[in-house]
Formats: sequence, C-alpha cells, structure tokens
Amino acid sequence: MENRKTAQAGPGSVLLHLRPVPEFPEATLILFPGAGAGPGYFRDWRTLVPGEWALAAVNLPGRAARLREPLPDNLHVVVTEITAAAIQFHAAARVICSGTVLERSLRWR
Repeated sequence: MENRKTAQAGPGSVLLHLRPVPEFPEATLILFPGAGAGPGYFRDWRTLVPGEWALAAVNLPGRAARLREPLPDNLHVVVTEITAAAIQFHAAARVICSGTVLERSLRWR
C-alpha cells in the first residue's frame, strides 16, 4: 500500500481530498455530492470540519474532472471503487459518509 502522504487521490480518482490528509486522522468524512454536482460542491467544508479529520468528496465518472469518463452501468462497480479508495487512504480512521438523498444508495451498499 502506498503512503498517504505521497499517494493523494487526485482529480481523476474516485475520492478527491479537499485538503491534506492528517498523518493520523481522528476520522474521515467522505461526502457524496448530489445529482449532477461534483466534489467541488464541498470546497467550503474545509473550514467547517475539524482539522484532525480527513476530508474527501466522491468524484464519480461523468462529473467534474471525470466528465469524459463513461457513466458506469453497474452500481456495484462504483461502490467497490469508492470502498477500495477509502480503505487505501483511510483504513486507520473512523469513516463517516454523508450526502444527499440520491446518493444514499451508494453510501449503504
């Protein structure tokens, strides 16, 4: 597994870190943007969430920096990608998922 300090989830990744990841985060907040929105919707959250927490937003295909990627036709593929990224970058932290009603199905799979 890569070191979190060097392996940052970038614009083409399923998780976009909204600020640097603390070395030992108390928790990780993963935000799911609403229908048609991208991870940039949460950029102002950087000042609202405790500094000891990691803060990331889901960056789905067909949105924002992944606009040109094809839309997935299988929800389980997207959930697996999100889960793998969360484990890679945030395995030691408590993970909290939050989002809007339409993204609820992704958070609970």
